[in-house]
Amino acid sequence: MNDKLKSYLVANDLKYINRFGLIYNMLISIRGRAVISVYYLAHNDDIFCFFLRRMLKVKYHFEVGKNVDLGIGLILHHPYNIIIDSNVSIGDNCQIDQNVTIGGNMKKFIDNGISLQTRPIIGHNVILCASCVVAGPIMVNDNCIIGANATLTFNIEEGTIVSNVNKVSEKKIKVNNGSYKIN
Repeated sequence: MNDKLKSYLVANDLKYINRFGLIYNMLISIRGRAVISVYYLAHNDDIFCFFLRRMLKVKYHFEVGKNVDLGIGLILHHPYNIIIDSNVSIGDNCQIDQNVTIGGNMKKFIDNGISLQTRPIIGHNVILCASCVVAGPIMVNDNCIIGANATLTFNIEEGTIVSNVNKVSEKKIKVNNGSYKIN
């Protein structure tokens, strides 16, 4: 096991323990930790990794494309039916609930001066609630909450809450030591 993989696994375990306590970590979040661990192990292109990725797809319907950048501290409470397209970037300390889809939007792109952005970029401390869709070359900035059943196809500012009808809330979120406060 390489050093980067070890650091990701240790950081994820510490994040679960610090955020939810040891009992919750050991009893309830075991599936999410297992899926994240197997994903990190299956990150290469050899035949063993192919079978690990296939197992995640068959057992959990958890599909992650190529060149996905998952940040440290990713939390999956219910790791079922999650699809993350290729070239997606997800920041640190994010939470993804069940039935979430993250991917491109019909070959649209944004020319940001350096390269063509075709997939979503999700910042740090973002919560993606159940059955939400994040589609297109968009930017979800830090400390945002995407509500259940929301379909997001536009950029959102830091600390924004998006509800299920693509309504952007006027309330802003502040993060203080891992806890969220709505103003």
